[in-house]
Amino acid sequence: MLDRGTGDTGRAGPPAVTLAAGALEAFFRYRGMLFNPRYGRVGFVGFGHILIVDVLGPIMEVLGYVLMPLFWFTGVLSGESLLAYTALVFVYGVFVSVASLILEELELKRFPRPRDLAILTTAAVAENFGYRQINNFWRVKGYWQYLRADTSWGRNDPNGIFKARLTSAI
Repeated sequence: MLDRGTGDTGRAGPPAVTLAAGALEAFFRYRGMLFNPRYGRVGFVGFGHILIVDVLGPIMEVLGYVLMPLFWFTGVLSGESLLAYTALVFVYGVFVSVASLILEELELKRFPRPRDLAILTTAAVAENFGYRQINNFWRVKGYWQYLRADTSWGRNDPNGIFKARLTSAI
């Protein structure tokens, strides 16, 4: 995958990596809020949601991507169970994406043309086949970056400006 038009294939995915590392840093910085009655619903429901969905979710999904085929290969899991699990993961992902879109449209009515809504629904379905999996790997990479205390942001040159300046200077 190319990085925003620069042609740099080595940097594909860093926004998700950086955001995941930052989210983990913020979560641990404010971990005292988690399930703390002093913070009410925000501490219990909001921070609990962040823990389950944003902190543990990508780790569990990536473990599933690795362990389920491994279990099938070693004979611990039958082929039917592997297919059922895989179908369930994709159907659930599509359901959550499309249901979120429907709820947003019912509440906010942001898309006046049906064509726009159809395009967005297609994207909501398509994101569950490849992009979601890659994004979860990037997020786990961000967790690893956080655990190593790597706070570097790297060079951000989305339009190749630095490369253009070097070329024109020579």
